[in-house]
Amino acid sequence: MKIFQIYVTDQALNDMKQIYDYISFYLESPQVALKQYNRIAKAIERLNFMPNRNKVINLGLERSVNIRQMIVDNYSIIYNIKDDVITVLRDYKK
Repeated sequence: MKIFQIYVTDQALNDMKQIYDYISFYLESPQVALKQYNRIAKAIERLNFMPNRNKVINLGLERSVNIRQMIVDNYSIIYNIKDDVITVLRDYKK
């Protein structure tokens, strides 16, 4: 089984923080926010197993070859695979 290194960009980390803050403060549900944050984080960790299982999406950019989307609840995790590195680019509400 191939082992991948997972790298989460600053933008993706910021997206996760914004998701957490929105649920925690705006929706006033910090426990739900923490659970959602953890579900997204665990899904990112699971990318190490068969990362190609998620569909390739077209972002209309030449560099967007092999950009993939994984759905976690109502959120999308956008990532790419190059060699043995998975780079998580964004997390956002779909």
